Amino acid sequence: MDRSYIKGNDAERAWLRALVAGLSDEQMAHPVNPKWTVGVALMHLAFWDRLWQAKFEEWERTGVV
Repeated sequence: MDRSYIKGNDAERAWLRALVAGLSDEQMAHPVNPKWTVGVALMHLAFWDRLWQAKFEEWERTGVV
């Protein structure tokens, strides 16, 4: 199985971590639309990433989605 994407994913994850670590509270509270802030958008992204990670782990473990 081709796993060449892993290196790219690791690099993008490191970039995102560095970006988020550098954001101030004021920047995290900046609105991106009428209902969401930067912080809420990042939380949403983290939630869905973790949910799908758990689904893939279950699939690997059980063979059932």
